[in-house]
Amino acid sequence: RVFGYGSLMSLASLRETCPSANNLRVGTIQNYQRVFSLVSVSRIAKKVCDANSLEVAVVALRKKDKAITKGVIFEISEEELPSYKQRERPYEFVQIEVLDELSCSYIS
Repeated sequence: RVFGYGSLMSLASLRETCPSANNLRVGTIQNYQRVFSLVSVSRIAKKVCDANSLEVAVVALRKKDKAITKGVIFEISEEELPSYKQRERPYEFVQIEVLDELSCSYIS
């Protein structure tokens, strides 16, 4: 299972990388907050954003006591795992407890 908290929350964006993503549902993690703290070199290179505008940050997570972050939980096939990891390569992959809308707990 994967927990997405940024562009992976967009179904269109998710399907570009992981067309077979399934079992999508709302998820919540505790003690993390969203921060726009990473410069997206790939977005600049693709000319998706203008480096001169300084609007080049992408979202990341930072630990913060009592913070709550909503996102999406989904599952992907083993075949799509390499493309997912390539897309998310600037990020550190960690296991974290995620609660879904039914209060079921998962390690994602």
